[in-house]
Amino acid sequence: MTAQPDLDPRNRKLAVTHRPVAALIPYARNARTHSDKQVAEIAASIRAFGWTNPVLVDGDNGIIAGHGRVLAARKLGMAKVPVIELAGLSDAEKRAYIIADNQLALNAGWDEAMLAVEIGDLQALGFDLALTGFELGEIEGLLAGEASSFPDEAPEPPADPVTVPGDIWTMGPHRLVCGDATDPEMVSLALDGGLADMVFTDPPYNVAYEGKGRARRPIANDHLGNNFGAFLERACRTMLPATKGAGQRRQVEAMAGYGIPEVDIACVLEIDPKTLRRHYRKELAKGHIKATAKVAENLFRKATGEGRESVIAAIFWLKTRAGWKETSVTELAAKDKEPITIITRTIYDGGPHQEAPGSTTVLPVRRFPVIEHESRR
Repeated sequence: MTAQPDLDPRNRKLAVTHRPVAALIPYARNARTHSDKQVAEIAASIRAFGWTNPVLVDGDNGIIAGHGRVLAARKLGMAKVPVIELAGLSDAEKRAYIIADNQLALNAGWDEAMLAVEIGDLQALGFDLALTGFELGEIEGLLAGEASSFPDEAPEPPADPVTVPGDIWTMGPHRLVCGDATDPEMVSLALDGGLADMVFTDPPYNVAYEGKGRARRPIANDHLGNNFGAFLERACRTMLPATKGAGQRRQVEAMAGYGIPEVDIACVLEIDPKTLRRHYRKELAKGHIKATAKVAENLFRKATGEGRESVIAAIFWLKTRAGWKETSVTELAAKDKEPITIITRTIYDGGPHQEAPGSTTVLPVRRFPVIEHESRR
């Protein structure tokens, strides 16, 4: 069979010459990047195997292919490198080939099984596997028979999935919820209605980051664009109320608002009463004010309306749960000179500093308006 002649005259005279490294001009618009680490790997390969791939240049010493090799040559202090001049290429052809020379190699794939055998054999021969260009983790995966065989795309979910949003997996003391972490209901399910001591989270950085492996796969769902701000706000508004601190402060204020004694609140939070007063002073004061206002409103409504006998129950609550004090004030007695019982409560949340009764803690004090109730004895 007669061989077909090569009709392209540009392929008939490819001569390898040696030219000074300083004379080679990199392409200013080269889109291929070379990190310091990769240049060091190329330099190590040149030391181990010699110069096996000449640099391709145009007629003016402009580099077409081999930018990384020229950088490695400079790193090694080489004065000259092998060069092949591609004469006759148009400007458009040179620019297109600079891209194609890099991308065509990336379009190839690997026979993972065969590659694992080759890597294993080289290891058995004592060869430095770092010279193959693979990362240590990739090499370990190949040697362990765990080469990257996962599909690039996630499979379609089954028609009848095992787990659906809202499902809870319990693993000893741990809980795992299938759901949206920005959904307060899902977070509450995960915490079983409690509060988190601390939140560890790794939200998206909103960058189109690509891996450094050969596939250069991007991180999924990392680049949210204009939706990034709204996403972060939604996530933070979900996390804060579910975390001890903001959420626990509201809990203290709510319990104090129901008139629950501080010692009982401290017991619920599993902290010392002194610690409670030191860290939640404002919340306790706000809760006490709310409790006083609620009771005052209810007491006034009952005392001035029908069923005045229910006032006795209100007073009992004031004395036993809210810690109010009952005193007899003769000066305010009615015309028949019978004493009038006055129920008062001192609220510590502002004003001049004064020591609280029965406490060694110095707190600001404010006198809440007196609520009066006549009790004939």
